[in-house]
Amino acid sequence: MYEVAPFVNLKQDNESAVRLMALSANLPNGALAQHIAYGSGDYGHYDSKARDLIKDNPNAKVFFAACWPSLDVLSRHTQKPIVYAGMVTTYATSQNSTGVKAFDIDNLCPNWPRLLKQIGVTTAWVVYDQKRDAPRKQYDAINNAGSGLTIKPIVANKPDGSANDDIASLFEQTSAGDGLIITACTLTGLLRVEITKAARRKGLISVCSDPMFIQRTGFPSLMSYGPNLLDLYKSAATNYVKKILNNENVPPPMTNKDFQLIVNRPVAARLGVRIPGHFTVTVNGQTQDVAPIDDNTADPG
Repeated sequence: MYEVAPFVNLKQDNESAVRLMALSANLPNGALAQHIAYGSGDYGHYDSKARDLIKDNPNAKVFFAACWPSLDVLSRHTQKPIVYAGMVTTYATSQNSTGVKAFDIDNLCPNWPRLLKQIGVTTAWVVYDQKRDAPRKQYDAINNAGSGLTIKPIVANKPDGSANDDIASLFEQTSAGDGLIITACTLTGLLRVEITKAARRKGLISVCSDPMFIQRTGFPSLMSYGPNLLDLYKSAATNYVKKILNNENVPPPMTNKDFQLIVNRPVAARLGVRIPGHFTVTVNGQTQDVAPIDDNTADPG
């Protein structure tokens, strides 16, 4: 019996279970799935936990990484294939990894400030992980997007690089009606509830990369523009894990460009934001119109 050992790092809101179920639902018959979950800010434990995962699963034929940090540490300690899916970038991957690259920075990140501009925002704050290369590249792409917005940073790290749980204090410098861009990274995922709660309290007009910020928190963001992560996990399990277990040729990584624009109408009404019928985005240098998909999740007000 082949083993598949997923390395899952998000624990809040039962996120680990969601990721694991999305994977295991598509595994071949007889495959065994195990996982290790972590709490907020446990970056320092990634390396040791990766070693433990590899040691405890000597018969694993493939490992599954749901985010960039887990892919990074696994690749240091095993030459077995690592299938990944999630908010990982296209510019750097380990040699023994394959799967779904959730987004291309150049295609996705510059559109976040442009979307805010189209609904009247003039200043946008960007909450991101300053300690890691991929989130810093996202901030640079946002800052250089030529959107016409004033871009300001909110660094979500403590001095040691772990997650700053006191997000509310970081948002004190913002003003009602400002925009908020929530970058795609493990740290912002760990702080999803705190970020969206603070944004609601301050009356910020928020756009994020992941519909989970709208659909899986009690304080939903206004807009989401990016891929559906749970669909990516299923795609990775179906298209990549199964082929590796069946000794088929492993396909090259696939860059996901199926981005959706989702708008939470109750949040728009509370903020007094008028949502146009179409937004303009740019993908691969091509300008296109995108109609928002309505999400009518209730907002606590």
